[in-house]
Amino acid sequence: MAVQNNSDFEIVGKLDMRIESNRGSLGDVVSAEHRRDFCLLSASSGFVGLIVYSSYTMIPYMLESNHCLYFNSTDFAAKKCQVPVSMLKEISIIATSELLMLPIFAVMNEVLGRLKTLKLLSALLLVSSFLLVFCLKRAVFVSCLYIQRGATQSLLLTLLIYTPECFPTHIRGVGCGLTMVFLFLGGLISSTMVYPVGVLHGFSHLAVALTLAAGSTLVAVCFLTNETRGTDLP
Repeated sequence: MAVQNNSDFEIVGKLDMRIESNRGSLGDVVSAEHRRDFCLLSASSGFVGLIVYSSYTMIPYMLESNHCLYFNSTDFAAKKCQVPVSMLKEISIIATSELLMLPIFAVMNEVLGRLKTLKLLSALLLVSSFLLVFCLKRAVFVSCLYIQRGATQSLLLTLLIYTPECFPTHIRGVGCGLTMVFLFLGGLISSTMVYPVGVLHGFSHLAVALTLAAGSTLVAVCFLTNETRGTDLP
């Protein structure tokens, strides 16, 4: 550098350079140091993925009490099954839950920290899913769906923020990638569960399954102990 700048000053000291070739592996992620956090985050992501995709695909069915089998076109035409305008309005209202709740919990994420926000969202998700099991008034029912969808989406995004902060640099890509596998696995399970459980056997059965998933998520996040807000990445 001194030569390039035509400088006469003497360079004192030395520069150590090291090339990091360890890109991380599955063995590093499930090592004794990171195994606990990895298992808890994977379980949480899987359950949240199940609830996210279930709530998205099940809302029209849950709102329409006298739904027809949309998979049977003959039955659809014979009964003149049409989606009422009131139901479309309720679906639109529920969809706005993300616009309202995401900014609120984004601020709470920075004020309260990652762990407290995860616990609060999991508890809110558990209560809203549990209330869907019972036959409630229409307004309460729609309110529970509103809170459930907003809380689920906020919980998912908080997990996406928190997960990379839990793994050191050399295994961050592997750790986050593996937890995302469980997220999509939960979505895959929900896609095969919504119709046979929710439509054929009643919506309360699906609500019970979502309540169990929400309760499991709350238990998992309660065992997480590494608060990463305001700390440097490992």
